[in-house]
Amino acid sequence: MQSGLRRGLVAIAATGALLTSVVAGVAGADAAVPPDCPADDLKIQVWRGHSPSPSRAMFVARVNTRSGAECLVDLGAVTDLKFYTSDLEVLPVPVTQYPPQDDADTKHVTDDFLGPVVYFWSPTGTGGTTYPVAHVSFRLPVSGKQVAAPWPASDAPVRGPLGVNALMAGVS
Repeated sequence: MQSGLRRGLVAIAATGALLTSVVAGVAGADAAVPPDCPADDLKIQVWRGHSPSPSRAMFVARVNTRSGAECLVDLGAVTDLKFYTSDLEVLPVPVTQYPPQDDADTKHVTDDFLGPVVYFWSPTGTGGTTYPVAHVSFRLPVSGKQVAAPWPASDAPVRGPLGVNALMAGVS
């Protein structure tokens, strides 16, 4: 699993493009997904949003298929969330994952709020440690696929709470 993840992240680093292959060795690659999101037709978009708390970052996800359908990914249920340096070393970023819309005022989150959301909270505060995040990986809640994406270079390094950075990953 680790070697497969490393290969996937190396491919990202080499191309600087969206992920073109699912990390090798993942169980459930052909697992059932919602009808509007066929496993071979996903493009995941995770973008930044405003947080109701200055010490939390929020990610909002939407899935667009190549055929034009759309469905939502519940980021509150993703597992195996990991952050990596540019050398693919795992970063011990102190985060707490919250359920979708937990303590969120959805009327004031973003103009294009589509939910669901997830917050990551860092106890180091805004003036805390700087984490040189280069890549992110996580497992999708429905299909069980492990996906990875480059952390946007324009948003690095991440300081204290993870900020409101966006990431994008393509799943083939």
